Amino acid sequence: MLVSIIIACIVAGGCGDDEPAGVIVILVGILPFTIGNIAMLVLCIMLNYRFWNIIQDGYACTTPGKAIGFFFIPIFNIYWLWVLLVGTAQNLNQYCNRHQIPLYKPANEELGIATYIVFLIPYVNLLSPFLAVPLLYSNARVADTILEYQQRI
Repeated sequence: MLVSIIIACIVAGGCGDDEPAGVIVILVGILPFTIGNIAMLVLCIMLNYRFWNIIQDGYACTTPGKAIGFFFIPIFNIYWLWVLLVGTAQNLNQYCNRHQIPLYKPANEELGIATYIVFLIPYVNLLSPFLAVPLLYSNARVADTILEYQQRI
């Protein structure tokens, strides 16, 4: 992102103080950032749906459809983000405990809490992807262990 903004500033500086320079800054600097955010959002939605789908044994606190659908309800999604970040890790760990699945390392609930807090703070929330990616990896590792266990049964 930083590289694209620097390139945008160089291009805008070469254009002078006219109106098209602002459009170039937006297209060159912000468009790749926006596309990256949309791609990450889609990936997070797909992964969270998969996580909730794996642990459906009657004890999970929500269904995969609700887990994703409730995230798109305005205002309510502030609370629901807690369910997606922290609740997913908790429910994955609880599933493993219920079914006595041995884990090398459980899903990181504390990282979910940290990601949620960082996400709520304006401007600091730009750092949330740096916490969300390890959180998704932690959840994916546990989900992979659950899938291996389910295939053995």
